[in-house]
Amino acid sequence: MNFAIAFTALCFQALVLYPCHDTISEQVDKLEKNIVRLEQMEVELKTHMERNQELIKHRIIMNGKNI
Repeated sequence: MNFAIAFTALCFQALVLYPCHDTISEQVDKLEKNIVRLEQMEVELKTHMERNQELIKHRIIMNGKNI
């Protein structure tokens, strides 16, 4: 009886859980890559935003001098 339960548990682990583990590992790897890519995009967007703010300030100052 114990052998049958152990054998069934081993089969379940080998045929069901292990393939799911591989799929989950692949999805986690993809997610980690996406997180890194999003962090890089965030840095780029912040840089562009700061540049745009400086340009806007510069234009406001230049427009004030032209009046």
